[in-house]
Amino acid sequence: MEHPDNGRHLGVDVICKEGSVIYAPFNGKLIRRANPYNNGNEIDNGVMLRGSGLCVKIFNFRPDRYSGQISKGQRLGTLLNVQAVFPEITSHVHIEMCDTSINPTPNL
Repeated sequence: MEHPDNGRHLGVDVICKEGSVIYAPFNGKLIRRANPYNNGNEIDNGVMLRGSGLCVKIFNFRPDRYSGQISKGQRLGTLLNVQAVFPEITSHVHIEMCDTSINPTPNL
């Protein structure tokens, strides 16, 4: 899938409906807020998560919090309205490795 901002897509998109609950993919620590677009648009929100030897950024959702320990399967937050910003794209949560040269799929 081509990304509207630069034609590159560096992660995995998991299709979900707006308002869907997003869960932690593994045990770890929420490090900080992560803003994929750095422009303050409606979906410019997410978190960086480290744990189990992994570091991922998860975008397009409203986190319940931005720091602290989290367990696999624990609620992270709710999906934002991706189509409000990109009407041509199906709503989804985006997951990418902090090192974008690595495919996140095997770790999900």
